[in-house]
Amino acid sequence: MSDSFNINKAAGAGARATGVVATADAAAEAFGQPAEAAAETATGQSSALALVPPQPAALVDESQATGAVKLDAGTIARLDAMVADYVVAIAQLDIKDPKFEARISDIRKLGDDEIKAAAQVSSRLLDRPVNSMKSGSLSKTSAVGTSLLALRRQIDSLDPGRQGDLFGQRKLLGFLPFGTRLRAYFAKYQSSQSHINSIVDGLGRGQTELARDNEDLELEKANLWQTMQRLREFIYLAQKLDASLTARIKKIEATDPERARILKEDMLFYVRQKVQDLTAQLAVDV
Repeated sequence: MSDSFNINKAAGAGARATGVVATADAAAEAFGQPAEAAAETATGQSSALALVPPQPAALVDESQATGAVKLDAGTIARLDAMVADYVVAIAQLDIKDPKFEARISDIRKLGDDEIKAAAQVSSRLLDRPVNSMKSGSLSKTSAVGTSLLALRRQIDSLDPGRQGDLFGQRKLLGFLPFGTRLRAYFAKYQSSQSHINSIVDGLGRGQTELARDNEDLELEKANLWQTMQRLREFIYLAQKLDASLTARIKKIEATDPERARILKEDMLFYVRQKVQDLTAQLAVDV
């Protein structure tokens, strides 16, 4: 019989995270514009922009969370054997034996590391949007932000619509002919080409920065998936332990009420508490 509930093992192949290609309707709704309004705008039938508040994130019920992460038959068999060995060992130990207290300690620490690890991953994922806006790749001082701003200003300065009559004559001191506005415009465009090229290079570097952010997110998702698998294993283990201890307590209540009381208060109570804590954390992760 194992000294503790150690379910450390190589994580199975999790679901591979894939990119999501948004349709035009989905993209319109994501920015607060109904798909119908977006279609009307595109066809010229309407130009009104209707902003609506985003829908709150749907709450995940604990039963939905446990059903979302599946356990294979081999894992279930392994966990069933662990629970059976544990209950047999408990039945053979004296309630005053230090080993009995150690078994109770196992229950109290059940899944604590996984709950902590899952909470840390969730916090990092939720903090990323705020951090990106403050100092990350989406901030005003980032390579992407500064390059996009500089490009916008440069393009605006070269907008032909802001140059006046390009086919008119330029005049020195208001009356001396001084070449055409069109020639001056193209000269300005040529002199700006090197600046535009440097901006585009900056956007390329920003793209690399964004790609690294995406890689970090995918890694966090993979880590969270492994932790969710382990949380699901602990939930199953605790639920089976609940059923086994309940049946054991019923058998010994008539012959050994003191032992039954200790099992109920010091073990069964914490087992059921662990089921609640583990399923709540899994629901948050899902």
